[in-house]
Amino acid sequence: SHESFRTVPARRTAASVFSSGVPAAFVALADAAAARHGIEPALLRAVIARESGWTSSAYSRRASAQQWRRVQSKPGHVFRQGGASRSLKDHGSFADPTAWGAYGLGQVMLLTGLTFGLPFDSPPSALLDPATNLDISARVLRRYSDRAGGDIRWTAAMYHAGAGNVRINDPLRWPTHPFDTVAYSADVLDLYLAERGDG
Repeated sequence: SHESFRTVPARRTAASVFSSGVPAAFVALADAAAARHGIEPALLRAVIARESGWTSSAYSRRASAQQWRRVQSKPGHVFRQGGASRSLKDHGSFADPTAWGAYGLGQVMLLTGLTFGLPFDSPPSALLDPATNLDISARVLRRYSDRAGGDIRWTAAMYHAGAGNVRINDPLRWPTHPFDTVAYSADVLDLYLAERGDG
């Protein structure tokens, strides 16, 4: 699992973003991305609050080593974009272990970005663009929400740990799932309820 940016701690009793100093432009971009991909704005806002505290320049180096090993293990992985096929080993950042960390508002990793529509030749810094990052975050959440049947905690668990590391048929608790993923899911649910005005 990847590390969340820590300058803003998880807020279990968070107020709505409208009263917490979040730039209105970020909120508008997030809500537009949520609408585009058919997810609740409250879900995307909650994940962004938990991941980066709405800090567009957030970068987690902790994630890069684990993700880079994963990238190196499948250099022939093919991305199909715009009718063209490109191998992962052809990406300009393939050999750079620092390029594969988590970036921006949604702490999106480069491999995730490429999987969810980031143009293949994009540098990792493209994920620091708020509109790009929020759009990819919303795409990921939509896919995971569909897999989870709309359940917020399971959707959050998959966003945090990766869909392949979450067993939806097992209880979402430690030690069945890593403690940090269980805690992350609880934080996101609390933030989501706060965004909806139910918290």
